[in-house]
Amino acid sequence: MFAPQLCAEGFSIFELGARAATLGGAFVARVDDASAIYYNPAGLAYLKGFKFKLNLTYDYLTTKANTLNPEVIYKSSPIQIRGSYYLTWHLSERFSLGLGAFVPYLGAISWPWNWPGRPLASNAKLDSYYIRPVVAVKVIKGLVLGLGLDFVSTHIEWMHAQPVQAEYYNIFMDSRISVKGNGTGFVTSLLWKINEKLHIGAKYQHKVSIDLEGDNLFYNLDDNDLIHLPNPSDCPNPISPPTKTVQNVFSHITMPTEVVFGFFYAPADRLGIHLDFKRNNWSQLGKLEFMGGRNSTGNSDGTSHDSFYQSIDLSWKDTWKIMFGLEYRISQFCAFRTGYSYHKSAVRNSAIHPASPDFDQNTVSFGFGYEGPFFSIWDSEKAGELSFDVYFQYVISDDITSSLPVFAFSYDADRWIVGVGIGLGF
Repeated sequence: MFAPQLCAEGFSIFELGARAATLGGAFVARVDDASAIYYNPAGLAYLKGFKFKLNLTYDYLTTKANTLNPEVIYKSSPIQIRGSYYLTWHLSERFSLGLGAFVPYLGAISWPWNWPGRPLASNAKLDSYYIRPVVAVKVIKGLVLGLGLDFVSTHIEWMHAQPVQAEYYNIFMDSRISVKGNGTGFVTSLLWKINEKLHIGAKYQHKVSIDLEGDNLFYNLDDNDLIHLPNPSDCPNPISPPTKTVQNVFSHITMPTEVVFGFFYAPADRLGIHLDFKRNNWSQLGKLEFMGGRNSTGNSDGTSHDSFYQSIDLSWKDTWKIMFGLEYRISQFCAFRTGYSYHKSAVRNSAIHPASPDFDQNTVSFGFGYEGPFFSIWDSEKAGELSFDVYFQYVISDDITSSLPVFAFSYDADRWIVGVGIGLGF
């Protein structure tokens, strides 16, 4: 259920709750289901009893890279199913507790084996799993504060054709890096219900610094594999011949600070308007560097530390996102929702890398939701509350062209998403 995908806005996604996704991700000032654990933990204060919410998403993304001379199109087309899980408990009139498991940062891409960008990336994957316990506290009437801890586990894989400096000539080897690490962070939020028609919400999610450790495997490439590759001298980060097939490798990554604030306004009894603004400090990510040749104690394993330096220079920039949603209640229990969001790419043209070809994106979404009672099959008595949300999204991406020397490819993407959320309350 936690399968990775490649997304806009760096590795950030907002489809972590079906109801919020239908509203274009604009949910910080309303948060009226258990996915509040991610969007705004303060919202838990208004969820009565026990609540459980499961969200599943089917995501189809095709990314294309076009080489200009000669003109050839290469595709990466992962199909993913992923999920998020939330449990809340209204402990008392002032305190509520929650526990969530979700993946707010993830990405994956897989290019054909014979494509010319193989020295930069043939496969790449990042997934960052969050376990978040939270508490919501009512401070005064209408004002709630939320606080949570983030326990984060991150896994990164990167496979590419690595240029190797032999004694008299340069060759390629297939370098496969896989590293994992853990870190901790925190989240704070507030929800202020000024009145029944106007709410204000905000969330601050602190950056998480993670040290990564794993293996770098090297494989010899057959001559036929090199037909479509550029000259090794044109490729970044050439290394000395590895003395072992498997090397220890170490890295570091910072999952970025995230700030969201938004508004909810109900101009009529059945109509709700959502508007959110979100900032990700992607500049904190910087260059993704992999160092080889040392073990976990810092001692040499028999090779030079600098001999196995490999990196992806992302050069990402901080970004703002705008998210807008409309909700119309058809009846007491049923609602129609639609949304729009604009996501600015975090990638500079000089650093558009095939491991993360990010795009400016316009996302349109619509869906349907039900929230009401369900009854026992034995005695027809009310057994609890049932919620059901379903949505569809289509993403329109702007084409981008990399200015990397030798690897100046043109990229575009096509993406659509179907999701469902099922919740129970007692």
